[in-house]
Amino acid sequence: MAAAIRDTTVRKQGEAALRQSEERFAKAFQTSPAALTITRAADNLYIDVNESFLSIFGYDREEIIAKKSTTISINTDPVQRAEIVRQFHEHGSVNNYESVLQTKSGEFRNMLMSVDNLLLDDEAYFLTTMLDITDRKQYRGGLAAKRRTFR
Repeated sequence: MAAAIRDTTVRKQGEAALRQSEERFAKAFQTSPAALTITRAADNLYIDVNESFLSIFGYDREEIIAKKSTTISINTDPVQRAEIVRQFHEHGSVNNYESVLQTKSGEFRNMLMSVDNLLLDDEAYFLTTMLDITDRKQYRGGLAAKRRTFR
């Protein structure tokens, strides 16, 4: 009888730890200032995106969820997309790849992208993180121009 109680206690502790881990991930995902997406590896279907993604790219959640990433006009450069895929296949992930992505309104944003594997319920997904570096690049470009002017 004691072994059964101990087994149940261990199982309940494991389930509680898993719930806490899932809650931490969900909160970090949703509140991150970086744009985050989860897409299914088998068909590139958007499973989830966070508020930062929606804000940066100007889409409503209904326009993205359950759509293929290849049908949403964010990465419009086929050469850039092919390079991301190549790096992912070669290294198993993509880290800090600088890309230019397009918002719903047609504006182009400089993004620093990372892509990694995510296994959910024994199915492969991609977790993509995107930092908008547009303003930083413009600021640095402006500083470089000012330096040239003052010489």
